[in-house]
Amino acid sequence: MGSPLDAVASLGAYHGLLALAIRTMKYRGVADIARELGEALGSAVAAGEVLVPVPLHPQRERERGYNPAALLARAAAHRRGKVARCLKRVRATPTQVGLDAAARRRNVAGAFALAGSLPPALVLIDDVITTGATLEECARAARAAGVRAVRALVVAHAQLDKDR
Repeated sequence: MGSPLDAVASLGAYHGLLALAIRTMKYRGVADIARELGEALGSAVAAGEVLVPVPLHPQRERERGYNPAALLARAAAHRRGKVARCLKRVRATPTQVGLDAAARRRNVAGAFALAGSLPPALVLIDDVITTGATLEECARAARAAGVRAVRALVVAHAQLDKDR
């Protein structure tokens, strides 16, 4: 079975300063970093594109106080696109950190659903792609709701293991 994503693009590999910037944005809530990283993602956004941040479960978003993907999407859409929070996470999932590819797919299976009307094409926004399990599950939910084209923009790609 092929990927439900038409394409994935990143700013670079998840290491060095880029990894440090993501961890600082994600776990310390430094909005200025999200703005800078999101604006860099925005260079790959075409005029009028709809950006959909990967949703957090409401409980995790309350605990953290923000959704890093939503901050990135807002900054990426600043001049060219628009943000739509039209997907929701319907099931709380444990962190993906430390899970292999198969466990990651199981962890997020069925975790996303429609939360509003979806455009015919959208761009998923997230901070890091490792195996693609989360982005692919979001894309499956979008495609099941009738979206014809789904691509993803992420800040960084992690080194993929052979289990992908």
